[in-house]
Amino acid sequence: YGTLVGVEPGTDVQLDTSQATALFNNKNVGNNKTVTVSNLDLTGDDAAMYTIGSQTTQANISPRNLTLSNFVANDKVYDGNTIVTGAGFDDDRINDDVLSFTYNVAFENADAGIDKQVLFTNITISGGTDQNNYTLVSTSGVATATITPRPLAITADSKSKKFGEDDPALTYTLTSGSLIGNDTFSGAPEREPGEDLGEYAILQGTLTAGSNYAITFTQGVFTIQPADLIVFIVPQAAITAGAQWSIDGETWYNSGTALPLAPGDYTVQFSEIDANAWYTPDPVSVEHGAQTEITGTYVEKYFLTMLEPQGNGSVTPAPGVYDYPVNQEVNLSATPDDDWVFQHWLINGNTVANNPYNITITENTEVQAVFAEDMTEYLLTLNTEGEGSVLVNGDTYTQPMTFVNGSQVLLEAVAEQGWIFTGWEGDLTGSENPTSIIIDGDKNITATFEFVAFDVTFNIVDDEGDPIEGASVLLGEIINEPGDYVFEDVPPGIYNYIVSKTGYITVSSEVEISEDTIIDVTLVPGVSPQYTITFLITNEDGFLVNDAVVTFAGITNPEGNYVFPGIEAGLYSYSVEREGYYTATGNVSVSADMTVPVVLEFSFYLLEIEHEGLGITVPDVGIYEVDKDTIVTLQAFSVENSLFSKWVVDGNEYFDTQIEFIMDSDKLAVAHFDSTATYKLSIVVEGEGTTIPAEGDYYYGFDQVVELIALDANENYSFLKWVVDGIDYFENQINVVMNDDIIATAIFTENTFYTLDIEIEGEGTTDPEPGVYQYLEGTEIELSAIADEGYAFVRWEINGEEFLTSVISVQMNENKNAKAVFDIESIVDDSFTRFYDVIVYPVPSAETITMRFEGYSGKAFVEIFDLNGRMVRQLQIQNIIPAHEETIMISDLEPGVYSLKIQLQNEIIIKRFIVR
Repeated sequence: YGTLVGVEPGTDVQLDTSQATALFNNKNVGNNKTVTVSNLDLTGDDAAMYTIGSQTTQANISPRNLTLSNFVANDKVYDGNTIVTGAGFDDDRINDDVLSFTYNVAFENADAGIDKQVLFTNITISGGTDQNNYTLVSTSGVATATITPRPLAITADSKSKKFGEDDPALTYTLTSGSLIGNDTFSGAPEREPGEDLGEYAILQGTLTAGSNYAITFTQGVFTIQPADLIVFIVPQAAITAGAQWSIDGETWYNSGTALPLAPGDYTVQFSEIDANAWYTPDPVSVEHGAQTEITGTYVEKYFLTMLEPQGNGSVTPAPGVYDYPVNQEVNLSATPDDDWVFQHWLINGNTVANNPYNITITENTEVQAVFAEDMTEYLLTLNTEGEGSVLVNGDTYTQPMTFVNGSQVLLEAVAEQGWIFTGWEGDLTGSENPTSIIIDGDKNITATFEFVAFDVTFNIVDDEGDPIEGASVLLGEIINEPGDYVFEDVPPGIYNYIVSKTGYITVSSEVEISEDTIIDVTLVPGVSPQYTITFLITNEDGFLVNDAVVTFAGITNPEGNYVFPGIEAGLYSYSVEREGYYTATGNVSVSADMTVPVVLEFSFYLLEIEHEGLGITVPDVGIYEVDKDTIVTLQAFSVENSLFSKWVVDGNEYFDTQIEFIMDSDKLAVAHFDSTATYKLSIVVEGEGTTIPAEGDYYYGFDQVVELIALDANENYSFLKWVVDGIDYFENQINVVMNDDIIATAIFTENTFYTLDIEIEGEGTTDPEPGVYQYLEGTEIELSAIADEGYAFVRWEINGEEFLTSVISVQMNENKNAKAVFDIESIVDDSFTRFYDVIVYPVPSAETITMRFEGYSGKAFVEIFDLNGRMVRQLQIQNIIPAHEETIMISDLEPGVYSLKIQLQNEIIIKRFIVR
């Protein structure tokens, strides 16, 4: 409530505020509003000497943030629009305050759906006696409501046809309900499948009005009735006038008689046929009621002679002589015996490769089938168990291998070091090696190998023959503890070994192990020179490999460490391992510092799988690391509205959906799918603007991606959004996938402009300079103020709101007045001996900052502002003495830069700090 003024020195009087009250003149929002402080009293021995009445001051009442909640709207039946009924919401106003609102509300789109968004926008407090006392936290909100599909009732019209006729168009009647606006039916009813006589249900089929309608469909009946067979007999040389016809040889009909028949094949017979005529009745297929004319004629007769086949096999007709009427078609077929294949026909000396084969008899004909021994190729698959390989016909091989039926193949199993061949399994058994097999079908054979090993013992003595203890022995890549000279389970092979001990010259040599072995080594006193061995590791593409693991002289360094110091002269083995590469091994003879180059060979090739068009591949699209020489199987599957076309592997085309190949290099495999559907894209423009493609209708294949671009036509209109089948997209450039008919509307709205009036109070400059400017709604403008010499920047005033930083950003969402206020810079008299300062630490900080007051006593009023000049906190500090420290919590502030405005009795200090 303040402090007492006008008290005479030496008098005892204090201000009593225990019963004091402070009241605004009214509850409404405003700046510099009068506040009346009443019920102040005085205490103390000399209180009677003074009087005090009510006091007045000024304070601001700012608008209260109003939060809206519980947005609601009514469900409805699809009616083709986004109109909402029963819309409303709650708010958290103070009891009995009077407010009214205006707003826009609409469903997100007109389509049927469950729990659809109902969008409240442009909510404003438009009236009520307390309108100006609140400001909305948000001007929009969302409710959910359901648009149920509109009911329709449809009855299928019954239809019929005679057997064999084309189906008539299926129609229907809308018996209840109606379509909205320009909505239409699509698709058509379908009937149950079948072409036999009888009744079939007419079903709804593909008939639909879209997802916005619920159809109740009443089935109709589709009837297939018997057809008529009408035979007209034409008298000629073979058939006399007055003949009759029959289909069963018992009931006879005159020429032109119509006979209803169930579907099927019938043989028509004629009476009174010339006995010398060659007449073979043909079957008649009853399909529809068309008139059928059947005649009989004389024909020439020819002979077909089927000879015995060449080779082993059988033929139809069997060998013999047959007579046929001229132009008769005869089917020839040949079946080879086991291990034989059909090669060709010899027909009157001419070669025909087709089997079976239809021949038309136009002359006497001699036929012979030619068979040959089977040249079928079969697959040979080789596997190994254990460490070893197999030579095929004396050479290495690449899977898959194929051989002609009856081929003889030589197989030889070759064991790796430390392993022995033990036998064959699968389609070959036994242990004979090498051995031969005859290819008479697909073969799958496994060569098995067994690990073998021996004991190696070192006998180490000095130059006088006395045993030496504690020496270190390296045998190949095997190293024992010092003094342990026995190596167990050593595979057969040739090994380097190194024997060393401090005070003796290191010994290295080579030994072949093929049985239990004792190696005598003599160490001579002396000092062995030591060298540094460095490995340089690259891959076969020439790039450095920096993360391999190198084992050298029995030492395994960490990954990427290729330097081995302190290596004595001798012969050493090494191995280099890295995932994705084959392990590299070798020997190094050490006699000086040296660099050992090692080239790693990739153990895999890259397989990249892609597809063009809509479809599925197995494996899926992607890049795979595949072990070298592996057989890869790829499959392609068409989906709805697509058709597999081909595989293209490294430029080679394959037309089977499943293909196999060997990974003998990096490969790119692309599955091509063709679209089988066409859809319409309708582009509509609302407002003034242009699109690419231009407004109109276009047709595209299924799953084709179409790019849509909206461009402003002039400065008076701006692009707002694309609406694609009821969904909003606010980017001006979008892609649509054509998997249905699509309507895309580009909406351009008329631009709104606001004015910015910049002025100066005091001496200084602004950017932009003082004046009136016009900006498009939503434009963000940066304002900066620089004080002239002798002046200091005080604040920006934007539509009555104060900002204390000289550089601010304003968004043009209304007309704005911006005033930069400058004041004369304070000059401190040199004779003024007191020096005030406030030290702020730590900076930056995430939890707290501390202010230490230097050379100041009294009280301080502190305000914290963000970079936009908005005050985020204020506090008052009492009873300050020099070196007083005050700690402030800042953990609730957003990370960034903040300003501290510290108002002392006659000085304002500005400090900055950073929140992490």
